[in-house]
Amino acid sequence: MEQMIVELVIYGLLWLIVISGLAYTASKLIRSHWASRKQSQLLQHQLEVKKHLVPYQLQAAERLVLLVERIRPEGLVNRMAAGESTAAGLQLAMLAQIRMEMEHNLAQQVYVQARVWQAVIAARDEVLGIIHRAAAQTPPNEAAIQFSRNLFQVLQQQPLTACDQAIQSLRNEIQQLQHD
Repeated sequence: MEQMIVELVIYGLLWLIVISGLAYTASKLIRSHWASRKQSQLLQHQLEVKKHLVPYQLQAAERLVLLVERIRPEGLVNRMAAGESTAAGLQLAMLAQIRMEMEHNLAQQVYVQARVWQAVIAARDEVLGIIHRAAAQTPPNEAAIQFSRNLFQVLQQQPLTACDQAIQSLRNEIQQLQHD
């Protein structure tokens, strides 16, 4: 009888070990399945978000390229010189136009990487610096055409590298969006 009890205990322990192993394996498989499913859902969600976000990011990059092109001094002078008669008037009009362009496109920064937005800010700052240097060389009551000449002289001495870098950063951003 004792031997039968010992055998029952041994068989019971063996069954307990087998059942524990099966339960452990089953729980690992279930956890793995749910983790895989959760990962799949996360990837699906990311693809869905990206599908809706990419058009906005592309549009923002395009608008920021246009912004950088519109604040270049050559374009500003061509668009504004006819309406201003004095150097101070042209300078103020150019500064106001740059401020307006920046304010109009301020929200685009949320759709581009921070380094790209910083490149746009650097371009704006470079243009403002060039305008201020040209203004420092031109008496305020001088004709606007003289301010324009001085502006182009400053541009010849210091090319717009930050504007070119900003546009290149925006191009890179667009290419990255197209390849992701």
